[in-house]
Amino acid sequence: MNNDLKQLNAIVGRYQMEDSLIDEHARLLKGFEGELQFDLWLANERFLKLNDVYLKIENSTIQLDSVLFIDDKIIAVDIKNYSSKYRVIDNHWSNDYRTIPNPLESITRQHFLLSKLFPKQQIVMMMVFINPKFSIDKAFHNKNIYMHYDRLRLLNDLKNYGHSNSKSLKHLNHMKRFITDGSIFMKNYDFSDKQIKSGILCSCRKEISSCIQPSCKYTVCKYCNTKHNTKELIRNNIIEWITIHKRPITYKEACIWCEGVSGSTIERVLKKYFVRTGTNRKYLYDLENNHQVLK
Repeated sequence: MNNDLKQLNAIVGRYQMEDSLIDEHARLLKGFEGELQFDLWLANERFLKLNDVYLKIENSTIQLDSVLFIDDKIIAVDIKNYSSKYRVIDNHWSNDYRTIPNPLESITRQHFLLSKLFPKQQIVMMMVFINPKFSIDKAFHNKNIYMHYDRLRLLNDLKNYGHSNSKSLKHLNHMKRFITDGSIFMKNYDFSDKQIKSGILCSCRKEISSCIQPSCKYTVCKYCNTKHNTKELIRNNIIEWITIHKRPITYKEACIWCEGVSGSTIERVLKKYFVRTGTNRKYLYDLENNHQVLK
């Protein structure tokens, strides 16, 4: 899940998004759901794989939804979760709501750049239209394009390439050396001047601070009856603050954010789940992976 989607997920229930943000959130969420669906397609397979990877190759950056490493081959999969009927018009695809560049053209550029990374290996480019509601008025003639009903064909094609082995692992580790953060693709929303609602939110995005009872290990949402581990619930809400503001949080900020929760509980959660930096006068608490990036 990219950082833009994490940010927008975190403000749901905390901020009344403008129509443009609602549309962007829906687009990102739909793409992510398509990638999750593809992961389910491969759930019983044991291929080495990287998901949602950004690569810096020479002076260009590309994003790949999924990369499989099978024997000596690198297989890049572009997953499309389109859900309507498209018409091909010249070099564009259109439906009743939008017109987009032909997505098949991106495969050529990705293949060109990956060939620079792996000049001696076979690179296979695949595109999967995973949504059963998708259709198009022209047939595909590329055997590496798969529709939602082609799951078994895709799995059979992958197995015909072999299995993941030591060569595959070597190629995976080589690719990892070129992974970048993909920030040039991100909008990195700034909500510093927005009124963001504080409080402990359930996964149903309702505020449930009043449901938290002192010394109780679990908290039950009064709206959807979801049972939460209380400390993990508080942790997840603090992670949302860090995600929204894109910086570490202080103890004071955590107390304001988690209004209704005792300071001693917040302190225990911060010490248990977050990396502490700074001095005694102003400790900062961050996620472990953010701290590693900063180092």
